[in-house]
Amino acid sequence: MYKAIIADDERKVRTAIVKLGDWERMGIQIVSEAMDGDQLCELADDEEPDIIVTDMRMPGLCGADLIRSLSNRHKDTKLIIVSGYVDFEYTKQAIAARAIDYILKPVSKDNLNEALKNAVIEIQNHRLKQLEIADLQIKLNETLPLLSENLLHKLLEEGQYGKHEILSSLGVAENDQLELATVAVIKMQNAKQIAEEKYNGQSDLLYSSVLNIVNEVIAGQGKAIRKNPNEIVMLFYSDATRLQLYSRLERLIIVLQQYLQIKTLIGVGRNYPDYRDLKLSLREARAVLMQMDLTEESRISFYEDIVHFTYNQSTELKTERLLAAAIKSGNLPLISQMMESYYEEFARTEHMSLHKIQNLGRNILHILESLVDFVETKDEFISRFVLLKDRMEQELSLDRLNQSVSEFLADISVYMRSCKKETQTFYDIRTYVEQNYHLRISLHDISGKFFLSREYISKRFKEEFGVNFLEYLTTLKIDKSKALLLENRKVQEIVSMLSFNDESHFSKVFKKYVGVTPKDFRSIYIAAVDDETRSPKL
Repeated sequence: MYKAIIADDERKVRTAIVKLGDWERMGIQIVSEAMDGDQLCELADDEEPDIIVTDMRMPGLCGADLIRSLSNRHKDTKLIIVSGYVDFEYTKQAIAARAIDYILKPVSKDNLNEALKNAVIEIQNHRLKQLEIADLQIKLNETLPLLSENLLHKLLEEGQYGKHEILSSLGVAENDQLELATVAVIKMQNAKQIAEEKYNGQSDLLYSSVLNIVNEVIAGQGKAIRKNPNEIVMLFYSDATRLQLYSRLERLIIVLQQYLQIKTLIGVGRNYPDYRDLKLSLREARAVLMQMDLTEESRISFYEDIVHFTYNQSTELKTERLLAAAIKSGNLPLISQMMESYYEEFARTEHMSLHKIQNLGRNILHILESLVDFVETKDEFISRFVLLKDRMEQELSLDRLNQSVSEFLADISVYMRSCKKETQTFYDIRTYVEQNYHLRISLHDISGKFFLSREYISKRFKEEFGVNFLEYLTTLKIDKSKALLLENRKVQEIVSMLSFNDESHFSKVFKKYVGVTPKDFRSIYIAAVDDETRSPKL
């Protein structure tokens, strides 16, 4: 998974980039967003992203200085520049920083995804070079011929092929005694963690290493293949007893733990003398694997020993309902507290299996999906929720499942606090204007007082209050001037009190907003009062 940061001082642009990018398909996770250059640099130092999609003109550090800083401090990070300006100097700066692409606003889906694809390709090439994958691939090709693996896949799926083809696939001599006996399935509980720690997130490399070790340990008794993205299947063709098979599998678990720190679970199907029935043994191995009690020390389970457990769900359902109620309240501390209670209650159940953990993950996802609706801008978290969903569906550890959910909740909490803080700032700006509208204040003054750019204040003020800053300020002045006119204050006095440039300027602005000049406004009011006074009382 590649990490990405999106930076632009316009929220709508950031949201558009999130929507338009094929992030999930390319294996990219948006870990954070920034609204100015200084914040982007801080986030880049914290997150060490693989990709940064950024505007060059933002508050704080910007332009060539921003790009130079990012390039120097994060040499392996791929930059994609987004700009609303067709500026040759900017283009040169992007080229000098070895940026992947320079995209003009409005951002198009095709241009963005082409740039992301090129960024991923460059990252992959760099990682391949670092890990010398070419040499590893040669070794894998020598030890696991593709034709052999395909035949074994077909055997497990369809029970087809003759004895000669199967013997060849398993590397067994024609004159050897062949008795295809059983199938065992390996699940790795901490595969994702080990892949990130030892293989730079390249899970395929981890599985290739595990596959090599498995085939060494079971050599002479069977052969292993990778059946699914996160599953290794072993075919045993010797006449070993159950005790001998258990001993071999136990040694395999120890070796994987010793050399790769991999924690494994192994499910074993029943013996079938006819190799065409091995697909049944595979189903049994998978079934027993999902029912294994993870609270017990044994990491190996045979289908013959499977026991079906039932448990009382009433307590869990009650906790689940309370959690759902907390979600609806939008109270994030309460949600986190209820989530912890949910996990603690679940962890106390009598029989903890992979099947139960996966069901828990699905229940949590269903509940969390409604939480996204409470986020001010839902689209901001749709991609993050999709990534959480993918991670939880593959998770085999209760603790890491809990950790993934906690991180997601914390992420939403930080975002909502940020939105609340940002919104409060603009309410403070409005209050300041209402208290000081009689002074000669401008966007420049507000910018210096609240440490935000004039452009950003103007844009966000209108988003929050439906009117731009200057119109709001002028409306306050005009409303006050009408009251002063009705108090029979002189026009020159009003001009001075409300900081207009001069009488001509005041008269022009007043007529634009009210429809008549200040003097006509006062005359119309006086005439209306006189008419009301002369009207007969009924």
